Amino acid sequence: MAYAHRVNRVTISGQMYGGNEIWTTGFYCGSASGDAPAPTDAAAEMIADEWQTFFTAVGTAISYLWHTNTVKITPISAGGAIDIPGIKSYSYPAAIVGQSAAAGNPPQVALVATLVADSGVGNGGKGRMFIPGLTSGVDTTGHIPTGTANTVAAGIATFLGNVGASFDAPGLPINAAKTSVATGTLAINRVLTSVKVGNVYDTQRRRRNALAETYSTDTI
Repeated sequence: MAYAHRVNRVTISGQMYGGNEIWTTGFYCGSASGDAPAPTDAAAEMIADEWQTFFTAVGTAISYLWHTNTVKITPISAGGAIDIPGIKSYSYPAAIVGQSAAAGNPPQVALVATLVADSGVGNGGKGRMFIPGLTSGVDTTGHIPTGTANTVAAGIATFLGNVGASFDAPGLPINAAKTSVATGTLAINRVLTSVKVGNVYDTQRRRRNALAETYSTDTI
């Protein structure tokens, strides 16, 4: 089996730079001991509402050039098959816009939230969620302010906690680790217990995949 049980993959997506690039982030919902419930339209709208609260918080400092457009929940069987008819999505009537007036970093520069289950040790102990569009600068040592990391960690923890506590939740936020033949580990779902955010930016190369590039040339 690819997964221990049926899971729901939540994908949050949007655009930046006037639609010249796209971005995505996401996480899993489900159960440590059984199949995730089938997602509903209400679940997709609930997650969209909770994400809007995080995305537009002034303290999160997400650039106004980054927009959120859609939340999608994709049910996936234990065998790894996507239930296409069961996919639920919510598109905002108008794009949700970050609240920072700064342009921010290049699209491939991202801050990672580490999603921790239990002690964070072992298969499924850690997952990751790329946070879009942060505008925080770095100091002379190459680090972002500790306060920024704290704000983002608290915001994501609140977001995921509210999703899991909702009546419409498509399961609890989890790490869904797949079976690995290479390492001999079995699939496991582990319920998230905390969020960690470091004070160093990371790289997500697939974020920079559509931005048209022009070249300047000079003679040697």
